[in-house]
Amino acid sequence: MYPILDALDSNGRYWLLNSIYHAHNDGKMNGAGRMDEQWRKAAAEKRVKTRKLPHGKGVKVWLEPAMA
Repeated sequence: MYPILDALDSNGRYWLLNSIYHAHNDGKMNGAGRMDEQWRKAAAEKRVKTRKLPHGKGVKVWLEPAMA
């Protein structure tokens, strides 16, 4: 086990790992929300661009930069 976790009792380890879990989950949700908003705004401004790749290997999708 990791030395920092060895220094804690069972309840301390639980609360530390619970805090890390929730911090990670909150960060992931906030990041996904910002990315969703960025794509929605780009779609409304017609800045989502696509291009078919040769030999049927898929499609490339990107966002054009916003005009200032």
